[in-house]
Amino acid sequence: MSTMKSNQQLKQVIGKFFDAADAALVPESDLVSVFQSETWSMHNGAVFKWTSGFARNLRDLVAGVLKSQGPNKVNEKQIEKIAWDIATSGSKLQGKTLEFITSVEGEVTKPYERVDPCFSVVLNGIPRLKIGRVSVENTAKLTVILNKRDPRWAIEPNKLPGSTFDGSRFVVSLPAAVWQVSVDCFKGNVRDEAAWLIDVALSLLRLSIPAKKRVGYFPPFGSTESAPTLPPRTEDHGITLSTDAASFDGSSLNGWYEVTNKTFSKKQLQELDRIADAVMNSITGTVAERFARGLGWLSRARRATDQADRFLYFFTAIESLLTRSDKNAPVTDTICRSAACILAKTVEARVSIAKELSALYGIRSVLVHSGERSVARVDSKDLQIKVELVFFNVLKKIDLSKRIDDFHSELKTASYGGRWP
Repeated sequence: MSTMKSNQQLKQVIGKFFDAADAALVPESDLVSVFQSETWSMHNGAVFKWTSGFARNLRDLVAGVLKSQGPNKVNEKQIEKIAWDIATSGSKLQGKTLEFITSVEGEVTKPYERVDPCFSVVLNGIPRLKIGRVSVENTAKLTVILNKRDPRWAIEPNKLPGSTFDGSRFVVSLPAAVWQVSVDCFKGNVRDEAAWLIDVALSLLRLSIPAKKRVGYFPPFGSTESAPTLPPRTEDHGITLSTDAASFDGSSLNGWYEVTNKTFSKKQLQELDRIADAVMNSITGTVAERFARGLGWLSRARRATDQADRFLYFFTAIESLLTRSDKNAPVTDTICRSAACILAKTVEARVSIAKELSALYGIRSVLVHSGERSVARVDSKDLQIKVELVFFNVLKKIDLSKRIDDFHSELKTASYGGRWP
């Protein structure tokens, strides 16, 4: 995200829109004739003559802000609203560009907290679990906090999700635990950004739980994981017909993560939170930034029910971490060799793993380039194992604050027989 005030090109684009808006504003005396013979647009009670040039000015403004701040931070609808609010505010024309920039940057950095029902993590014997900007909280405690902030809202804990209006308050029913996520972005982006951070947190939690302490319904490789905010049950009400019989597929229970007072030590919980903070507030150009991207895609891959979707998401995750900035580097060969260096020490083992990944890439190529969605469960599971082990090894062996180019350079050297890390 860049500072808009120092972006001269963007300031010119913004200024052109407000110049065009000022010229297109219809005085009250001309309203009748414009309504009868012109194309017009009304905003906040003000009427503007609508031309292709004016429309282009607005599109350029929106595109410029999206490029500057990123579509994860801002959205088209709110950008346009701010622009129209300032265009119709009656303030002096020469000050509108700065006013617009100040408003956008203020909205981008505005802090929000998102609360959603939590079903993919179960707390047993611990009051809360903090994973950076994401935490799993006791719903009953949240009730007190919400009542202090806005008494128009109330929470009924230990219920399936739902909402009603009792005549004076909005009553929201939530399960025993909820996700509480801190985000800073346009209000219209809060839900999506919180969902992404939950996915990042889930993958980090999965990688951090010691193998011997994976209790309950811990999702095994190849299984479908519960959605973070939906009850962990999949029901199939369809009917499968053969030539002489009909049957239900019934229902199945997707896995989730149970965290007890024995899962982590106090020190391990602090370390999990520290790593999560580093990942979720990563510096551009570091391993942490790429690691965070991959964690999010790992969660979405595990949650996907279609094997082709899972396959693509797992490849997206590993490419998020291992794709080099060098545009001339062959992607498939680079990813396979780098992953092999992370997963194995000997040259022979690395060659074997690289060949296996290359074969999986062949399946991906057919899927992406010809639309053939025939992906075997065994291949999807094999890819998941390899990709998650890559992330596990990086988490355990690499300083995530390392520059990503240095990380890739070390892997390149290792791919010619060198040590890693």
